[in-house]
Amino acid sequence: MDPPKVILTTEVEASIAYSAWTIFPLLEIMKIQLEAELAVEWVALLNENTDIDLKNLNEAVEKYRFNPSDEAVFLGRGLKDSESTIVHHFDDFDRSGVVYPDLESGIFLSRKLVLDLWGKIQQEEISDNKLFPKDFNIDPAYEFAKFVYDNGNGVALKHLDEICAKKSSSINCITFLRQDYSCAKFSQKEKMKTILEDTFVAVKTCSKFHQSRMRVVKSTWGPLLPNVEYFSDVSDEEVPTTHLEYTINTESGHCNKTLAILHHFLELESKPSLLVLVDDDTVFSVARLTQLLACYQEEEDPFILGQRYGYMVATGGGYSYITGGGGIIFSRAAVEKLLSLASSCSCPKPDTPDDMHLGRCARQAAVPLLHSGRMFQARPPDYPSAMLSYRRPVSFHKHWEIDPLKVYQDYFLPSDQRLAGLKEEL
Repeated sequence: MDPPKVILTTEVEASIAYSAWTIFPLLEIMKIQLEAELAVEWVALLNENTDIDLKNLNEAVEKYRFNPSDEAVFLGRGLKDSESTIVHHFDDFDRSGVVYPDLESGIFLSRKLVLDLWGKIQQEEISDNKLFPKDFNIDPAYEFAKFVYDNGNGVALKHLDEICAKKSSSINCITFLRQDYSCAKFSQKEKMKTILEDTFVAVKTCSKFHQSRMRVVKSTWGPLLPNVEYFSDVSDEEVPTTHLEYTINTESGHCNKTLAILHHFLELESKPSLLVLVDDDTVFSVARLTQLLACYQEEEDPFILGQRYGYMVATGGGYSYITGGGGIIFSRAAVEKLLSLASSCSCPKPDTPDDMHLGRCARQAAVPLLHSGRMFQARPPDYPSAMLSYRRPVSFHKHWEIDPLKVYQDYFLPSDQRLAGLKEEL
């Protein structure tokens, strides 16, 4: 069997590479390849952390006997929502009927499906299609599957057991998630300590949450951080909080406060390499965050890391941004580059959504945005348990209708307890 042709999205036209994560812009690339190679019957879309077993793939082709040239087929590891969720525009499975893939396990599109979808996009006025994500891009797996399903008039995702979340001895997995790796082990205490000491964590809060959200922070992850500062609309020695000069407290958006924090970060005498910006209702593991940061601590190029969302990116325009609730990680070089723009990345208004504004600035400044599939903008119930069980989450967001202490205990406490000895040294 000849090896398949591999195309990396980093090697395609820059405008397509930027928006490739939403999947839709890649249909043109797929169509061009299929027209050039008439013998190619399938397109596999894999993440950078997806492994593929070509021997098992060949066996699956023989087993299932699909007719990809004449049959529109959409294969993946199927997920579905058990309840209405904000990350899927408040859809749920009972209402939408959408089964969507776990993109980290990969998806397979038959030749006919790719060509049919390309034709559909060309023939329709996409701006009038309510199923096309022309404004906000949140979960590309769901948004693409919903468009393909077309309210039951299109093609439903077919779940294959052989498209796995984890390599299995009992299933001949075609694809599976590469085992999660870390650049620092818990046993490497000095390395973990060095990373934490070289990281500044900024927490956005306000006075009305000092006795509620901040109590959760102070009883969970807050005390484990050697360099953490809580930024509020007032100075409160009990927390304690910092009120930066000239900042304006707003009910939403918080752009003014966030930009002030970026300037404050560059003025710190310790000159930390990394800035982590979180909300007072972000729940995360310091240990897992540290292991993630270890992979980037020595990176000299600018970058911003977290869960990537987008605005109008699927259309080929717009901009991507790192959503703030799950946490935003900045390299020092990224902050310097953002603030070196002619506009200094100034906020249009104090309550402009800060994460979206930073995304616009990042695109203007050519600062890469890196996606983490382990940092989550919403609560655990907003994601399928079948996905979370294989992701080793780093963070969640929101206290709404959940117990944040239980979220921390269930997902993060066991990892953070392994920092116990390190905490005393810090």
